Amino acid sequence: MLRISSRPGRLSGFRPLAIAVSAILALSNAAPAQELAFSLGVRETDGNRDAELYVRRMEDERALGLSLVYGAAITDAGAVWAGVGLAGRIETSSGWFVGGSFMPGAYSRGDGPDLGHTLQFRTDVEAGIQLGSSSQISIGLDHTSNGGLGDSNPGSNSIFLRYSVGLR
Repeated sequence: MLRISSRPGRLSGFRPLAIAVSAILALSNAAPAQELAFSLGVRETDGNRDAELYVRRMEDERALGLSLVYGAAITDAGAVWAGVGLAGRIETSSGWFVGGSFMPGAYSRGDGPDLGHTLQFRTDVEAGIQLGSSSQISIGLDHTSNGGLGDSNPGSNSIFLRYSVGLR
């Protein structure tokens, strides 16, 4: 859960996240989408842990089994990330699935960790199950890194629980 602190600037990244999430939701009506997902997780960087809320939208499958995906996240330290990339999923006939994504994006640290560069690459893997005709639940891991673009590249890892709902 996101903690709201009385420290000034603690959630200073909330405004950019609100703008990014609003854009994602507005675009949900602009084109057919496969799903809208909400994740809660714990992000760790250099031994420091922060709660993270992440919202992403994944389009219908396109070429080569990949889908356009875009999302935005905020930690309880006020760090914000937003990006666009590609995602894929393999589903079984019994409703189980595994998936992954790669998303370059912009990072603003707020009171969060210095990840060494504004450009951060976020990759994730998840495994889950279909909960009916239009929703899924999954658990996953992700890694965020600047890919060596900055003077430092501490990277950041998270574990998350994701709930996804179809938009059709």
